[in-house]
Amino acid sequence: MSEHLGKQFDRELEPVRSRILQMGGLAETQLLAAIDAFSVGNVEVMQRVIGAGKAIDEAFNAIFRQLITDMTENRRTTSEALDIIRIARAIERVGDHTANIAKNVIYIVSGVDVRHAGAARKETQQA
Repeated sequence: MSEHLGKQFDRELEPVRSRILQMGGLAETQLLAAIDAFSVGNVEVMQRVIGAGKAIDEAFNAIFRQLITDMTENRRTTSEALDIIRIARAIERVGDHTANIAKNVIYIVSGVDVRHAGAARKETQQA
């Protein structure tokens, strides 16, 4: 019976696995673009690298929501789902770190500090 449940769980997680692979591909593409742009000091590519992080964040959020739903509906999936969430979170952090690399390169190359632009916007909106 447990083998049957394992196979059923594997089938249920297949869409999540596909999303994680897609998310990993996005993070890999983003990191490679950042490294290439760093090597030549290309600010325009770095700006695109920063924007690409939104797709990774959206993928993480979709995976997270799906797994929370799965855990709510089937408690047997909780341990595995939490492990998958940790994997997805690590990939999402790769995207965040890549965006930080891009922001630092923009500053080094152009002298424009975009590293804390989001924080400055929040302060302006709150004032």
